[in-house]
Amino acid sequence: MVELDEIILDWLISKTWEYQTLALPNPSVGALVINSKGEILSCSFHQKSGEAHAELEAVREALEGLGVLEESKNLNAWELYERILSSHNGALRECKIYCTLEPCNHEGKTPSCSKLLANLGIKKVIYAHKDPTPCASGGGEYLRACGVEVEECLREGAEELLYPFLCLQTKGHFNLHKIAQRLNGNYKGGQISSPLTKAFTHTQRGVAQSLVISGKTILNDKPRLDLRCAFRKDREEIPIKILTTQNLAPKDYECIASSNISIHHTIHTLGLESGFNLIEGGYTLLESLREELDCLLLLYSPSFEGESERVARKLELKVLHTQKLQGGDVALWLRP
Repeated sequence: MVELDEIILDWLISKTWEYQTLALPNPSVGALVINSKGEILSCSFHQKSGEAHAELEAVREALEGLGVLEESKNLNAWELYERILSSHNGALRECKIYCTLEPCNHEGKTPSCSKLLANLGIKKVIYAHKDPTPCASGGGEYLRACGVEVEECLREGAEELLYPFLCLQTKGHFNLHKIAQRLNGNYKGGQISSPLTKAFTHTQRGVAQSLVISGKTILNDKPRLDLRCAFRKDREEIPIKILTTQNLAPKDYECIASSNISIHHTIHTLGLESGFNLIEGGYTLLESLREELDCLLLLYSPSFEGESERVARKLELKVLHTQKLQGGDVALWLRP
């Protein structure tokens, strides 16, 4: 293992965080194809459950860039797989592919990534973490048996990247609390996040099983809680769960752009014990749901305004990842 491989994998892991949670219940995965001259031919990511995995997308992008494959973005994963196998002509035979996760070794809604890479005759596969699921693991062994050179370069960041997926796999739920705030901790008064950050979080809403918000936020901010800024729309509306101690009337939440709204006066009826649940709110709501928390996502706008608010009790968290977002905001992913 050369140091360059580690640098490339660490960079790829960091880039893959830009798509974190968007492929749930599948893991977020990135793949990078490099030719024999060390030139990057493609860098792609698994962005939606049921659609092409990162390796298949990276191969598509590389072959299109080489002029071997005609544009194939509108094909489903299996159609793309068949087209690639019929037209690749050995174009990637001297290439290496880097993956944040071991290429999968099973077929279902999407084809097997390990079988794809073996059929392409790709020279070498380097991955940062073994696939933890019994039904999909074994891709590395399959590739070796097919004569492909395989390198397992374990990186700490790869396991942290898998954290939301592993929560769903082991606990049956992933409860993500998101707070958008300014640098001084203030999250009140007008728009905080940049348009690109808002596009990401609205896309998250479309992936989540439910969105939890406090009655206080409904009354004070009158949010729409829709998907208007999303990169893609997986559904027209999202189930909204309002946690409140007050008796809200329908007119109090008529601002919400969803017909699927439920009122909850206790945490135990929220259904946070299963699925991917997105919680949007400030530190008061965080305090109420701290025992249900799997991950905290702080989105910082590079500005100072108003007074800050703090949690009432000490809450110690581990940093999973920090990233500078394209719109100028900074994301901080933390876990208990």
